[in-house]
Amino acid sequence: MNKPASPKDSATGLAAPGLTPPGLAAAPDGRPLFAHYLGGDRKALGLAFSRPSGLLGRLAGALMARKNSPMNAFAIATLAPQDGERILEIGFGPGTALAMLGRLAPGSALAGLDPSALMVRAAARRLGALRPGPDLRQGTADALPWPDDQFHAVLAVNSLPFWSPLPRALAEVRRVLRPGGRFVIGMRMTLPEDRGRLEPGCEPGEVLVLRGLLAGAGLEPGAETALRGRRETRCLVALRRP
Repeated sequence: MNKPASPKDSATGLAAPGLTPPGLAAAPDGRPLFAHYLGGDRKALGLAFSRPSGLLGRLAGALMARKNSPMNAFAIATLAPQDGERILEIGFGPGTALAMLGRLAPGSALAGLDPSALMVRAAARRLGALRPGPDLRQGTADALPWPDDQFHAVLAVNSLPFWSPLPRALAEVRRVLRPGGRFVIGMRMTLPEDRGRLEPGCEPGEVLVLRGLLAGAGLEPGAETALRGRRETRCLVALRRP
C-alpha cells in the first residue's frame, strides 16, 4: 500500500490526504474510506440500503432478504454461535441473519441495532416466533445503547461501510464486547474498476485500512476467510483485547 505524503489523521493514526474530511480514514487512493457506497449519482441508492424508508426502503429490504442469504450464512458459520451466548447484530436490516442465529443457537440471547425504523418493524415481524424474543433497537453504531461487556459476539454483514464516524463505532463495538469476545465483519468485495456496479463492495485496499482501524480501537484483527461466487464475500474476525 502506497504511503501518501500527507500528515497522519489524529483520530485513526492513518494517513489522511487533503481530500479526506478531518477524522476519517482514507483508502489508498486518497478517497474517504468506503466513499463509493454513497457518492455521486449513487447517493439515493446508498441511502435506500443504509437507512431504508418508504417504498424504496421496502424494496431494498426485500432485496436484502433475498440476495444476502448466502452472505449471512457464511458470516454466521464464521461466527460459530453457541447456545447461552449473547450476540448482537449491527445493521440487521430485514432480520434474516438474526433468524438464522435463532435457529442455529436457540439458547442464545439475541440483540440487534438498525438505523431504520422500517427495518426494525420488518425484523420484529420476521422474528416474532423466537423465544426469548430478540432485543431490537433503532440507532446507529457510534452510540450503542447497551452497557459495557454485554456480548460474547458482534456481527455486521454488509453494513459496516455505512457506519459513521467509523473509529467511534469500532470503539463502541469493543466497549460492548466481553474481554476475548469476537467481532465478525461480512463484506462483499469488489475491484476498483467495478465501482460503478449496482451492488457496491469493499475494495482490497480498504480492508487493509479497516484492519488498522480495528487495531486502533483495541480489536485484534485476525483471520480472513473468503466465499467465492459471482461476487467474493470475505469475513474478517477481530477479538476484543482484555
